[in-house]
Amino acid sequence: MFPIQLENPGNLYAQFIITTDKQTKVDFLSEYAGINRSVVITTGVAYVNIPSSVLILGLGRTYTTVLIRSDQPITVVGFFGESYCYSGCDSSSLIVLPLNVLGTNYSLITQPNNNQNCGIMATDTNTKVVIEYASMRIISIGSTTIQPEKQFNIVLDYLEGFHIQTDNNLTATKIYANKPIVVISANKYASLKKEYKCHYCKSYSDTVYESLIPVDKWSRHFIIPLIHKALRYRIRIVSRNKNATITIQYNSWGSITEHGDQIEVDLSVKCYFVSASNPILLSLYTITENKGINMMIVPGIDHFSKDYIIAPPKDLFHTSYISIIIKSSDVDGLRFVGNLLAVESTEIMACNESFTVVVKKMGGLSVYKIRHLLKNAFYGVIVYGIGDSTAYEYPAGYRF
Repeated sequence: MFPIQLENPGNLYAQFIITTDKQTKVDFLSEYAGINRSVVITTGVAYVNIPSSVLILGLGRTYTTVLIRSDQPITVVGFFGESYCYSGCDSSSLIVLPLNVLGTNYSLITQPNNNQNCGIMATDTNTKVVIEYASMRIISIGSTTIQPEKQFNIVLDYLEGFHIQTDNNLTATKIYANKPIVVISANKYASLKKEYKCHYCKSYSDTVYESLIPVDKWSRHFIIPLIHKALRYRIRIVSRNKNATITIQYNSWGSITEHGDQIEVDLSVKCYFVSASNPILLSLYTITENKGINMMIVPGIDHFSKDYIIAPPKDLFHTSYISIIIKSSDVDGLRFVGNLLAVESTEIMACNESFTVVVKKMGGLSVYKIRHLLKNAFYGVIVYGIGDSTAYEYPAGYRF
């Protein structure tokens, strides 16, 4: 599901980037016209374009949803960009979580400026969803209203979605269900300027969205990586504990300590270790040199995996990079397939160990495989790209 309502999708395209290391048959199933098909992947990647009209998703109930099913393990990334672009482009991405790690308990996290979006999807019939809206203003969705400080109840059918769009702050809104659901957070024309609002211009704003992690899979320890060509960071944190203590550290530079269940901090471009007194959801917003903005749900250190297979979007407008977060003692065991060019690296102490962040540039449109010689070496990989006044970013995978 793409929970966005863009004004003019004519120049935009929506696609799924599917990667795998085995020959794989992938089925795309939807009630929306032009999506149903089957694809056999033999080269490690498939770019599957779907109608750009999914990017003008209406509010409320919808069947503009897609079920993706394969006979081998795959990675799925949702992406949208522009077919041709001369200035002020628009793009965004999200990693799609597999069914077996979805949950029934979520909290939203968004940027408070401009349109905020939430997409909820049911994975089974008769899915009862409860929304505890955190703001103090009413949300109108057609003839339906969501009242502040009251529970909003809705029953969704199999693969039915529910789309919320509002100018009100959705951060810390809680969503519960009796069966596993998908929850996606998004902003249309998000900005990192406190009072910036512009519904139609794109300078200093961008469209961002990301799949949310269920509460029972939140983490306590994170490394915010070095993002190449970033100008500054903003982190937003949600905790279910009102007395949470958050510590943000940059080696000998010192630390920032924050308390509460909703935290926002602006940071300069460095590598940071973030630790919390209880599990949290941490979102990183990055403004890049080209005035694009990224959003990413940051994987916890315990979410690090291995054997990643990635591919950049199939366009000419983004220069794509990866940032690898790995224990310094394990760096020499990394192995790569594909033309990844070294850019920069840095080190940081986290959980009483030294970690290295390695930044590499993707040398072209290809499939890139990242592996390690040791079976017990886990590390994080962040994929991102920079275009003309736009950017995309997502974690290459999680281990839950």
